[in-house]
Amino acid sequence: MLNVVPKTLSTEKSIVIQKNLPALKKYVGDFNHFGDWSPWSDLDPAYRVSVEGLPLTVGHKFNWSSDSADVGSGHQTITAISENQIDLTVIFTAPWESEANVYYKLEKVDGGTKVSWGFEQEANLMMGFFGIEEMVGESYDKGLAKLKTLAESKLFLNAPVLK
Repeated sequence: MLNVVPKTLSTEKSIVIQKNLPALKKYVGDFNHFGDWSPWSDLDPAYRVSVEGLPLTVGHKFNWSSDSADVGSGHQTITAISENQIDLTVIFTAPWESEANVYYKLEKVDGGTKVSWGFEQEANLMMGFFGIEEMVGESYDKGLAKLKTLAESKLFLNAPVLK
C-alpha cells in the first residue's frame, strides 16, 4: 500500500518587520498580546483565553477555548528560549487532539527583523487530508501580516523593550 501522507508535517512562514529584534522578541514572547495578532481571533472574536506565568519565560502559557471548529481549544506553552528563538509546544484538545512543536525565529536583517513562525507535528489524518498549508500556513501568513501592521504602528511604541 502506498503511503501518501508524510510522517511529519511542517511549514515556516516569514516576514520582515521594521522594528528591532529585542522589541519584537519581548512582544511575541508575551501571550498577553497574542490575541492582538493571532489569525484565529478574527475567526471567533468571542473565543475565551487565559494566560499563565511570566512573559518570555519557560512555562508561560496561553489557553484558548472556542465553540468554533475553526478555532477549537487547547494551549501553547513556551518550552525554550534562546537569543533569537522562542520554542513552544501546542496542545490541541478540540475539535481533535494533537500536539505540535512551534517556534518563532527572529533575525536581524537590513530594514528590521525577520520573524519566522514555524510549525511541525507528526502527520495525522486531518492534516494529511487537508494539507499543512491550508490548515496552518495560510493562518501563519495572516498572523505575521497582522503582527507587522501592529508592530510598525504608533501603538507599538508603548510596548516594553528588553535591554
